[in-house]
Amino acid sequence: IHHTKEGYGLAWNANKKGQLLSSSNDGSICIWDLEKSAKPNKKIYPITILKSEKGAVNDVCWHKSNKDIFASAGEDNKVLLWDCRNDKQTPTSSLELHDLEVMSVSCNPIHENILASASADKSILIWDQRNVKYFQCVLQQHKAEVQCVSWAPFNQSVLASA
Repeated sequence: IHHTKEGYGLAWNANKKGQLLSSSNDGSICIWDLEKSAKPNKKIYPITILKSEKGAVNDVCWHKSNKDIFASAGEDNKVLLWDCRNDKQTPTSSLELHDLEVMSVSCNPIHENILASASADKSILIWDQRNVKYFQCVLQQHKAEVQCVSWAPFNQSVLASA
């Protein structure tokens, strides 16, 4: 077990059996491989431990078609994109257009380059991973912070938020 504070995010990798992401208030992201490390009556340890640049990591999500790419949502107002093949163990991209902490992130299950982020600034931003300097769309219908965002698995244009 690795996290030293409460956990916030969990995401199973749909493209790699037994691989799980977890994120925590301690600023860490752990990658777990239950296929390799699960043994009866034994502790399970992460295969990789990553640290956010600053603050808690509120959520994580795997890319829907690439087993090595995932996104994280942070207390530092950023969505970070990570590639497990990067030996430096640093984010490959940083999406920095929310005014307050990012609470949730969701990768589109059909359109592989699109993701959504939800923030305490009451907004949801839609991003294209190929151009992270700008968001594609902003949704501002919430009256309070947005805690969660999730794409519908059956339609690339349907997004739920709370």
